[in-house]
Amino acid sequence: AEAAGRNFSRWDILNSWVGFAWSFPGPNFYYGGNPNIPCTATDHTYEMQVEWLKNWLTGTGIPSGACAAEAYAPQYSDRLGWMDNNLQSRTGFSQPPRFRHNGTLANAGAVASDGDILHIISDSGLIYYTLDGSDPREAFTGNILGTAYSTTTTTNITLIAPSADCTATIPTSSTDATDWKATGFDDSAWLSGTSAVGYEFDPEATDYSSLIGLDASSMYNNSTSLYIRVPFIVSGAGDIADLQLNMKYDDAFVAYLNGVEVARSAHVPANLSWSSGATNYYDDSLAMNYQNFDITAYRDNLQNGENILAIHGLNYGASSSDLIFLPQLLATSTTTQVGNSANGIILNKTYDVRARSKNGSTWSALNRAVFADDQVKDSLRITEIMYNPDSSGGEFIELQNVGTSSIDLYLCKLTDGVEFTFPDMQLAPGEYVLVVEDQLEFEDIYGTGYMIAGEFGNGTRLSNGGEEIVLRDAAGREIHDFDYKDWYPVTDGRGFSLCAVNPLAADLDLWDQRAGWEASQSYGGNPGASHAAGNVAYEAIVINEILSHTDAPSGDWIELYNATNTSIDVSGWFLSDDADALKKYQIANGTIIPSGGYLVFTQSGNFGVGATDAGNLSGFGLSELGETVFLSSGANGIL
Repeated sequence: AEAAGRNFSRWDILNSWVGFAWSFPGPNFYYGGNPNIPCTATDHTYEMQVEWLKNWLTGTGIPSGACAAEAYAPQYSDRLGWMDNNLQSRTGFSQPPRFRHNGTLANAGAVASDGDILHIISDSGLIYYTLDGSDPREAFTGNILGTAYSTTTTTNITLIAPSADCTATIPTSSTDATDWKATGFDDSAWLSGTSAVGYEFDPEATDYSSLIGLDASSMYNNSTSLYIRVPFIVSGAGDIADLQLNMKYDDAFVAYLNGVEVARSAHVPANLSWSSGATNYYDDSLAMNYQNFDITAYRDNLQNGENILAIHGLNYGASSSDLIFLPQLLATSTTTQVGNSANGIILNKTYDVRARSKNGSTWSALNRAVFADDQVKDSLRITEIMYNPDSSGGEFIELQNVGTSSIDLYLCKLTDGVEFTFPDMQLAPGEYVLVVEDQLEFEDIYGTGYMIAGEFGNGTRLSNGGEEIVLRDAAGREIHDFDYKDWYPVTDGRGFSLCAVNPLAADLDLWDQRAGWEASQSYGGNPGASHAAGNVAYEAIVINEILSHTDAPSGDWIELYNATNTSIDVSGWFLSDDADALKKYQIANGTIIPSGGYLVFTQSGNFGVGATDAGNLSGFGLSELGETVFLSSGANGIL
């Protein structure tokens, strides 16, 4: 109650310096019980002030009190809504574009499957977007930095079809029909008809008669050379992406597009002239099928409006019984339309999408949303934690893709324990990635060649005593939330890491339990590699009893006990009294402790100073004041 009273008294203080019109008829006249309110009632309370403020900002306050009619009038309601509605006219900014994921409004982003479609919609202007979280508009200058949201439409076009209008003439001299290949040439005196151009005098062989629309039989026994012009119209010449000439011909030809040679068949003489003929015949059966000539390289010779395909047709001998030239010109047009009717963006990874619309020189407000790879949540697992290494800067967290498809780690986050946001990177099935405390220190310890996503952020480190670890995908969905602890002494500052027992486990609660983790088999852990489970379970062999500071001939002794129901080979294991020097005594090869059995090592015979046991690497004794004895597994002299 006292706090409410203090806050209530402070409302009027705000009236004096915020800068709005606090006296009637200003928009905030009710704020703090302004004495100029045209309602003399003074029944308003702190709670009523809060409701009025909610109403003034959002229009959701609950009216009450004698002055409610004035205080909750429309002009004092939903100030933020008024700002939105007047954004364009008052500031020059318009509403940002909207996102639709597979047809559903998704301005807050979504979890997306491979192949999903994102559409961006704007009520006005052209849309520009980025997929990497950057602004499509350059600050201060207003320059375009993003990609135009556009539609690419591919259309197949027949520029010259069979039975196209055409003209033809039989040249009579080198000066006949000069410039006949150009668009402006006057061919009004030529023969006219429709393609194909040719003649047929031997229909019992292959018969061209049904195809011929312009009779060139005057060539027979007269000439081997024929000029043909086929006009056609093009609109959008700059959009032509592919151009193909198909020809049925007998016997040879050279084709020109607006005066430029674009195709030449076989059997054309090297020195082509007005009176040339084909150097060989072209089989009639082949002539009935189109032969393709890709002339895309000459598409820039097309022009909007009228164009000319000119063909110099050649026969093999003037007495040849037949002749045919039938062109077909096909094009593919690719047009790009910028605007709201775009085909959409295919989502095949995580994208941080930002979009604005631009109308003239005016930009809209920014819309941003993350569309997250849906496979990450079920495929990404934390598999190893080096939380208290025995060397400075050596902490790391290892993660693995346990799924069957590559996943995109972009914008995945470690948010508790350490802070880290993953960059744009792919992780293949079975592949490992590391997040490290200090990359230089890590590589000094382990070498290079590891996939390292980056370093812990904001000065964070892993707690030496255990703590909570949280991993989320780009959509903020929780992947892991568990606590690791000092479950095993060797992982707490003695150079070993915690390794997940079963990274494929469906039960994520295992990550929260000691049973879900075990100490690494190798000193230093095994970053970037699979964890080899130990042959011997932790605490299968225990130090069962010790005797220290004795005058017995055997001296001090250490007793081991096999707590399992199977025999265990302890060859190559180590005993020590120093955490910093664990390899003082190595157990001999062939040493097996039977199920439920015991094995004793003595100071005089095995591990003491002067003992002759071959495994005595650095003799030690046990202090009468008490100390710690360490048993470490090992092999071939390695922990």
